[in-house]
Amino acid sequence: MVGCISMVVIADKPRATQSLRSSLREMQNDTSSYDEYKKRVSENYAKQRKEMIERYIAYRDSVLKEFVDALGKDWEEETSDKPLPMPVDNSVPPEIIKDEPEVAPTPEPAPEPKKEVTPAPEPKKEVTPAPEPKKEVTPAPEPKKEVTPAPEPKKEVTPAPEPKKEVTPAPEPKKEVTPAPEPKKEVTPAPEPKKEVTPAPEPKKEVTPAPEPKQEPKAEPKKDVKKDSKKDKKKDSKKDSKKGSKNDKKKGSKAESKKEPKAEPKVEPKPQPKQEPKQEPKAEPKPSKPRNNGSIAGVGRIKIDEVIEVPSIKARVQPKPFVPVIIPEGTTVAKKCEFDFFGSHIAIAIDDDCRFKLESNTNQGVSKAVGALAKNDKYTVVLQDCLDAREKLKLNDWAYYSMLIKLGETFFGGKCNEATLLSAYLYCMSGYQMRFAFDRSTRKLLILVACDQLVSGAPYCRYDGVKFFIFSNEANSGSIELEWCTYALPKEKAMSLWMKDEPQFADDARLVKHRPYQAAQPVAYKVNKNLIDFYDTYPVPSTDGDEYSRWIYYAQTPMSENAQATVYPELRKQLAGKSTFEQLRTIMYFIEGYRYGYDDEVWGHDRAFFPDETLFYPMSDCEDHAILLSRLVRDLMGLPTALVYYPGHLAAAVCVDEDIPGDYLVTGNTKYLVCDPTIYYGDPGKTMTQMMGKPAKLILIK
Repeated sequence: MVGCISMVVIADKPRATQSLRSSLREMQNDTSSYDEYKKRVSENYAKQRKEMIERYIAYRDSVLKEFVDALGKDWEEETSDKPLPMPVDNSVPPEIIKDEPEVAPTPEPAPEPKKEVTPAPEPKKEVTPAPEPKKEVTPAPEPKKEVTPAPEPKKEVTPAPEPKKEVTPAPEPKKEVTPAPEPKKEVTPAPEPKKEVTPAPEPKKEVTPAPEPKQEPKAEPKKDVKKDSKKDKKKDSKKDSKKGSKNDKKKGSKAESKKEPKAEPKVEPKPQPKQEPKQEPKAEPKPSKPRNNGSIAGVGRIKIDEVIEVPSIKARVQPKPFVPVIIPEGTTVAKKCEFDFFGSHIAIAIDDDCRFKLESNTNQGVSKAVGALAKNDKYTVVLQDCLDAREKLKLNDWAYYSMLIKLGETFFGGKCNEATLLSAYLYCMSGYQMRFAFDRSTRKLLILVACDQLVSGAPYCRYDGVKFFIFSNEANSGSIELEWCTYALPKEKAMSLWMKDEPQFADDARLVKHRPYQAAQPVAYKVNKNLIDFYDTYPVPSTDGDEYSRWIYYAQTPMSENAQATVYPELRKQLAGKSTFEQLRTIMYFIEGYRYGYDDEVWGHDRAFFPDETLFYPMSDCEDHAILLSRLVRDLMGLPTALVYYPGHLAAAVCVDEDIPGDYLVTGNTKYLVCDPTIYYGDPGKTMTQMMGKPAKLILIK
C-alpha cells in the first residue's frame, strides 16, 4: 500500500491526531493494490489516447478531403510575374597601396645599371693613370658588391672640381666615352646628361662610400649632383649644396663648349618633372604616406545616404504538420529509398508499391493522386522519416525542400510530374505553405513555394499578399502562363531563407593554404566541400525588395565548424596582446591575401559568398571580403559591425570604442570606423580614393 497523507497543523492537537488515525484506518481497509491502480491509469490513458488519435485522424481526413476536392475543381489561371533581376556586378577595381619601403625600389631602370656594370673592369685599367683613384684602387673589389647603386657615378663626375683639370688629357675621357651608350639607358629622358656622365667609370671605384644609393633612385640628376658635392667638400655642407648647383652650370658650360652647348637648360629643369610623375602612378607613393598614421577625417566625414536595418535571426521554430504524424499500428515498410544528399547518406522508408502514375496531367489527375496518398498509411512513415532527417542534419527550410526534391527524383528515377507531386505532398504535409500549379504550355507540374523573403531570378505569383516562387530550373527564363490551385492547408508557414545553424552534412574536408599579406608562412585550414556545394545552390534573398539587404543573409550565416576549428585558433594567436587598431589591421591583412576577381568574369553574374566560400575559392570580390571581415570581427573581437555600400562598391565598418584616426559613419550615438579590405595594403579607417565624398548606405548587422 502506497499512500500520501498531507498533514495540516491545527491548533487543537487531539482532534488532529484523531483525524489522522481515522484516515489510516480507511487506507488499511482499502484492499486495492498499487498494481491495480497502475493498470486502471494505463487503461484510462490508452482510452484517451485512442480517442485523441481518432479525433486527429478524423480531422486530418476531413482537411485532406477538402484539399482533394479543391484540387479536383477548376484551377485558377494566372500569369506569373517575371523573375526579380539578378544582382549586377558593377564593382569598381580594388585600390592598391604599397608601403613606403616598397615604393623606394620601384624605379625600373635599377636592373639596367647592373648590366652596365659589366664593362666596369675596363675603365678600372684606364683609371690607373689618375693619381687620386690609384690610392682608392685597393678597395676596388668592394664596389663590385655595391655595383647595384651604379647611378652614383653621375654624382661624383659632375661636381668634382679637381678632375676638371685632369680632364685636360683628352685621351682618357675619350676612351671612357666608349661606355657612353650604357648610361643612355639610365638617363633616357634627357640625352644631355649622357655626355656628362662620360667620366662615370672613374668614380665607380670611389663608390666605396655606399650609404647614399638608397636615396638616388628617387631623383637621378639633381640629387646626384648635391650628394657628390657633399662628398668632395665635407667641411661646409650648406655651401656645398649651393655650389653644387653652380658647379652643375659651370660643368654644363664646359660640356657645351666641347660638344653640345645647349645641354645646361635641359639637364637641370626637365628631368625632375618628367621622372616624378612617371613613378607616382606605378608606385602610388602619395596614398601610402598616411598609411600608418591614418587620415584624421573627423567623425562623420562620410555622409550616410540611408540606414538599412534588417531584422535579426530569431529563434524561429520550423513548420510542423497541421496534425501530429500518427502511424497506425501494424503499418510496416520493408524497403528504403537511399540517396546521397551533399555527401550525407539518407535512407527514407518507402516501398516499391508506393509508386503511382498520374492518370492525366490535369487537375483531376493531381486530385486523384493526392487522394490515394492521403489514404495510404505508408506515406505517414515516409513523412516521419523525412522529418527525422531534417532534425538530425539540422536542415534549414531550403535544405529540407531540396532533400524532398531529391527524394522524389530518386524514387521515380528522374524528373517527372510524379516525382514533383510526391515532393510537393510531403512538403505541404510537413507544414509548409505551397501551391500546386501546371505550366499551361508544357503541362509540367510545378511547386509554388511561399517564402518570407524575395528571391532574385525566380518567377512568382501573388495571392493574398503572399508571393509564391517557382524554383524549378526550367522555369527561370521569364513569366509563365499557369493554372494553379489556391487552397490553403491549416497552420501552413512560408519558407525562411535565414540560416541559423550549419547543416550537418558529411565532412569532406579540403585543405586550403592561404598566405595573408605580410605573412611569413601561409595559414592552413579546412573547409567542408559538401557545404560549399550546398551554398552553390542557395537562392539570392532580400527583405521587402530591398536589394541592399541581401548581403545581411550571407553575413549572418555562421562560420562552419571546420573553419572555426582551424582558422580561428591561428588568428587568435595573432590578435593576442594587440590594440584594437592592430587587431583590425591583422584581420584586414588576412583577407587582403585573397586574390580579387570580378563575378562577371568568374561566374557570369554577380554572386555574393558565404564566409566559408570566400575561404575556399581562390578569387573573390569586394562584397565577399566585406562579409568575411564582418564575420571574423564579430566572432574574434566581439565588436558590432555593419556593411557600407557605395555605388559599385561594398566595404565594412566596425563599431569601436577607441579613438582611432580615420573615416567614420555616425548614426545616432554610434560611430562605425570604415574597414575596407578591398584596399590592398590599406589600414582601418581609410576610405577608397574613388569613394571619397560619395554618400553611403549603412547596412546594420544585428
